[in-house]
Amino acid sequence: MFTVSEVNLSLKELIHKDPTFANLQIQGEVSNFRRYASGHCYFNLKDSKGLIKCVMFKGAAQRLKKLPRDGDQVVGIGRIDVYERDGVYQFYVDMLMPVGTGDLMAAYEALKQKLSAEGLFDETRKQPIPVSPRIVGVVTSADGAAIRDIIKVAGRRDSSVKIRLYPVKVQGKEAPPEIAAGIHFMNRHNLCDVLIVGRGGGSMEDLWAFNDEKVVRAIAASRIPIISAVGHEIDFTLSDFAADKRAATPSQAAEFAVPDRSKDIASYEKLNLRLKKAVADRLAMERQCLDGVLQRPVFRYPERLTEGQSQRLDQLGQSLSTSFSRRLERETMRLMKLRDHWFFRHPEVFVARHQDHLTRLTKDLDLHFRYTLSETQQRLKEVSVKFQLLDPQKVLERGYTMTEGPGGKILSSMGTLKEGDTIKTYFKDGVLRSIVSKKEES
Repeated sequence: MFTVSEVNLSLKELIHKDPTFANLQIQGEVSNFRRYASGHCYFNLKDSKGLIKCVMFKGAAQRLKKLPRDGDQVVGIGRIDVYERDGVYQFYVDMLMPVGTGDLMAAYEALKQKLSAEGLFDETRKQPIPVSPRIVGVVTSADGAAIRDIIKVAGRRDSSVKIRLYPVKVQGKEAPPEIAAGIHFMNRHNLCDVLIVGRGGGSMEDLWAFNDEKVVRAIAASRIPIISAVGHEIDFTLSDFAADKRAATPSQAAEFAVPDRSKDIASYEKLNLRLKKAVADRLAMERQCLDGVLQRPVFRYPERLTEGQSQRLDQLGQSLSTSFSRRLERETMRLMKLRDHWFFRHPEVFVARHQDHLTRLTKDLDLHFRYTLSETQQRLKEVSVKFQLLDPQKVLERGYTMTEGPGGKILSSMGTLKEGDTIKTYFKDGVLRSIVSKKEES
């Protein structure tokens, strides 16, 4: 035993499984045509032997050039489905054409099967649409609403993207060769990164140029990724099947082709502010650290490092002067005593008898004086060198560095350091802050 709902659902599923009901063309006479405020249309198609209920929803009805009247002979294109609530089957019409256009649909179906068999509609042939195109090409009418919509949408999404138009006719006998030539021209000169081919909406006759075999083959052969943008809601033109991506309208094609950069710009501005703040915080921290270093006595009063050595140098100089004076005084006294010696009273005798000894004595005295003077000068140089070695800035300028540990103490050994400690190394032209990652003892 079944419920009514179960039976209706089963019938619906059976119809869905049969591809025969998915794409039908039905010819008949319109009767009881009604259009509701919602925009949906309800009517019947009948012939001399039968009648079928039909529904045409607002989106499809908006493409009609004019609404049919009771008694009109038409061809409807759509699908059969079950309306479960009432338990009736209905013809859901996607397109409605006056009788006489059926030949066009037959030609359309024949060409579709032919090109499909050649593989022109295979998904494996589809090219990806570039993520960040610099130039978007458009093959459409220069006077239509399609190009204005594309320019408007593209400019809103990313004003840096250029739009390059190849103007063509989009309906009539001259349209197919012009559209195909535009696609070939764009490819031959590599004029864009992605190409939009299409027009605004219209009747089947208006859109027929995009079912032309030349146009479809040109789209399939394009090295530039193509977005079809024939202004209709359902998959209808063969250009849609051959294109790398199908858009329902030119505006949607522009959305597919041009990424929305407004969010990227906002994110960039946020990141830029964060970066500026991080740099400012780091500079403030380093400036504070530098100020702390510069406040240390060694930098505020560098002369104090040399005051003790200067005093010692003065003492050494004074001591040397005193020692030299005393030595000179002793030698003078000695000479004065010698002056009373008989050989000073009779120098000619002394010179005659001790010429050689006096010569040697004079030489010895001169050598001793020179040695004493040289030794004193050498000690002065050593003291001066030590004084320069004790100047921190002079040490840094010679290529050496000073390393300060975590406690602010100048390090002479790495024994107290641990991995992860922060140290500062002073160079002659700045300070390097680093973190101890590994200790290697010699």
